[in-house]
Amino acid sequence: MLQTGKYFPGGYFFHGDVNILGFNAVADVIINPLQQLLLNVSIDPLTIAGIFTIQRSASNSALGPIVSIDVQYGLLSLIPKVKVLIAGYVNLLGMSAETQLTVDNAGYHLFMESKFLGLFQASVWVDANYGGLLSGDVSFYVKAEMKQEFFAALRAKVLLVLP
Repeated sequence: MLQTGKYFPGGYFFHGDVNILGFNAVADVIINPLQQLLLNVSIDPLTIAGIFTIQRSASNSALGPIVSIDVQYGLLSLIPKVKVLIAGYVNLLGMSAETQLTVDNAGYHLFMESKFLGLFQASVWVDANYGGLLSGDVSFYVKAEMKQEFFAALRAKVLLVLP
């Protein structure tokens, strides 16, 4: 126990900048060999084929998303408990929104809601559940909705102009 009242578990702590083939990351790593691996990383913004971009936020395109990886294990645990969280501002085919992708032992989950091309309100859900892999309880779910708001907005503007 330190004088500050904070407890630091045994293990290894690292902080640093990593550059792999021109791709930069700032990482904090905590390793407790008997219990846990915790990794918090801020990576460069990522653009794929001009149709997908992920950055820190709508107002910060200089930094990339935050990636958090938490792997908990123990001497008696046969299967480690894994959780990965990727958070950032995503632009995908004209939809832009703050988004989180979660991947864990049970599956992965993504939700994104935004205007699409300025004409439609669009929502995308992606869920894959594989927590019951051994029992055959596996599912994959994708749902996309688009709600047209253009004509309602146009009608409202026309009614404002008409006497």
